[in-house]
Formats: sequence, structure tokens, C-alpha cells
Amino acid sequence: MLKKLIAIDASPNLIAEDVALSLKELFTPWNWTNKNYLKQLKDYFLEHHQVQDALITQSGRAALYMLLSTILEPGDEVITQAFTCLVVPNAIVWAGGVPVFVDIDRKNYNIDPVSLEKKITSKTKVVIVQHTFGIPAPLDEIQRICKQHGLILIEDCAHALGAEYDGKLLGSYGDGAIFSFNQDKVVSGVSGGVMVAKNKEIGDKFKTLETKLQPPKISSIFKSLLHPLVWFLALPLYEFLKIGKGIIFVAWKMRILGNTLTPAEQEGKMPKEILQTMSNCQARLVLQGLKRLDNDNIRRAEIAKRYRNELNFPSIVHPKLVDNIKPIFLRYPIQVEDPQKLLCLARKNGIILGKWYNTPIFPWNEIAKKYYSLGDCPVAEEVGKKIVNLPTYPRLNDKQVDRIIKIVKEVYGNK
Repeated sequence: MLKKLIAIDASPNLIAEDVALSLKELFTPWNWTNKNYLKQLKDYFLEHHQVQDALITQSGRAALYMLLSTILEPGDEVITQAFTCLVVPNAIVWAGGVPVFVDIDRKNYNIDPVSLEKKITSKTKVVIVQHTFGIPAPLDEIQRICKQHGLILIEDCAHALGAEYDGKLLGSYGDGAIFSFNQDKVVSGVSGGVMVAKNKEIGDKFKTLETKLQPPKISSIFKSLLHPLVWFLALPLYEFLKIGKGIIFVAWKMRILGNTLTPAEQEGKMPKEILQTMSNCQARLVLQGLKRLDNDNIRRAEIAKRYRNELNFPSIVHPKLVDNIKPIFLRYPIQVEDPQKLLCLARKNGIILGKWYNTPIFPWNEIAKKYYSLGDCPVAEEVGKKIVNLPTYPRLNDKQVDRIIKIVKEVYGNK
């Protein structure tokens, strides 16, 4: 019997009702220019995160850029962690800032407060705290440091929608926060993001930004609605007569699918279309996903618990969790020796695992090398050489989780 491909980044949250909604929207294009679902999405974040204002954007990176643009003056330093995506320093530079990288705590993949304090200078204005993999960062210490030095705190919650710290939702602690609805995030609109402001001064500037946002192009909306259908058809047929591979190939040629980073972004250039909002129909997809959020995050936690319990070997390093956090585990990170061996064996068995972030900035290219000097954050660099991400997406059934656990045991279970 042909086993369905397990792929950590191929629209992992997608289920049949999302495909049905996408098809419905495809055949009702007269609704694409409405704003009713955009307003509902904005209201969701205003209510759940108790913030001053919220603004819907075309991506999480656009949200970060626009949020920083309300804060920074040219040359201001912005502290962020190594072990992150290229989109973060890109957004800082686009907004006129200078990225300064600090090291991580190897136990939770988030900013190390000791490293943070060492990097603060008279030019430091903002600290971006990334809740990596949906594991909450140590916000008490980070808030104390920011308050002591008069710094603005921004939460990057791209991995962490629904996660909690001290019983309070992440995104509710900083002066501002951003979330992502990219296809591989906690809730998917294929693309999209939101920025929120708790700080009134920042929130007041959202009004000016909102007037600059343009609607997405019709062609972009059309491709976004086809995206769920492509993966829904391709994944079950991936190996069957190569039909799934053929569907993916055609979708790439039609630019329905594409790289997470555009060629321009990989060169550090700001996309021309960055000042756009989401489409109304994508907002509807996100709202549908938000209705499942609590149950989906419970399922993610169940899968993560299985990994912790059934892969409890000395050769595998698991994240260390503390009592006052509620992680959601967008992906479950482990550290192992020779991760490439596991990645390759899993791939041969129809399982595509993840490698966020096997370099201090991911992907590691010429522009990343301009932002970051090797040796600056040794823990992040060391962890990157050992990291593997195990899938936790909610549609994984128990037998598929069994397959993943079996593969990991085959490599590391007897060591």
C-alpha cells in the first residue's frame, strides 16, 4: 500500500474544509474586493490580545517591516536573535535599522537574556523577541531588561499563535507584535500577516500606514486560492505514477507555488508589493483556521508529548520546558549528531523533516553573510549543526506519528 507523503512544510495545516472554501471563493470572484472578513480578522486580534490597534498585511515580514518603520530612525540598532530567518534582518534594514544579533539559550532556542544585556548600546532602540517553534521566550527577564534600558519590545509570534506565558497570550506582552499566516505557519491563509500595537503612540501611527496599503492583484488572489487545491491533490498522489510530482511541477511553472523567499528578498531587496493587505477571501481562510486553533494546538502538544516520551534517549536533546509556559510546537525541535543521516533516511521513507535553523540566518547566502559574522553567536551556530524539526501538524494521524518515531529510533534509539 502506498504511504502518503509526510511533508513538514507543504501546507501542513490544510484540511478538506479549507479546499472546499478555496473552491467556493474561486467561483465567487465578486466577493474578492469586499472587506468584511478582513474586518472580522482585525477584530479577532483586538479582542484576543487586548491591543491598541491591529493592521492586516500581505505577510508576516511585511508586518514586521511596517511595525519597525513606525519606530525607527536611520541608524537605530535593533537587537534580534541569531537562529532566525533572513526575513527578520531584511525587515530591520528596510525600515532603516541596523540588526544586532544576540545568542540563544540552547535549551529553548530563544534569546539568552545574558547575551541580550551584553549587546545593548546607546544606539539600541528595539528588541525583537522570537518565540521559536512556538516555545515562549523568558519574557519576565526580557521585559525587565527592556524597561531598565528604555527599549521598545516587539514580539515575533510567527511560530506562536495561541501560545501562552504566565497564562497570557503571546503577542500581548510587547509594545507591538507580528503574526504570520504563511502556508507553513500555525494558521494558514497561504500568505498574510498582522501587526498589533499595545503602545498607543505606535498604534496611532497605524492609521497613516493603513491609508498606504493597496489590495492584492487579482492574479495573486487567484493563485492563492489554487494553492490549497494543488497540495490537496498532490500529496496523496506524490509517488503514485508520479502524478503528485507532476502536479507540483506544473504548479511551480505557473507560479502557484514558489520559494518562501523571493529572489529579490534573497538579495536583501524589499519587494515592490510589500505595502499590500491580504485579500478578503484569504482572511476568510484564516478565520476558518482560527476556529480550529485551540483544538489544533492541543493536537500539536499531544504529538510533541509522544516525541518527548518515546524518543527519550541520551543521544537526543529535547527542549527544556518550564512550568509557566504553554508552548504550541509549530514544529518539535531535537538536537542530534549527524542530522543529515536522519533527514536522508526519513526522505527515503516518504518523510520530509525540517531544518529550521541549521545556520545562524536561514537561508545562509551572501546577504546573510553581510548581516552576520560567524563566531558572534556560538551557541546558535552549534545548535544549528544539530537541529532537526519533527512535524506536529494537526492532520497527522497516530500511524503517521508512529512512522516518524520509528525512523528516529532507527538512527538514534540504540545510542
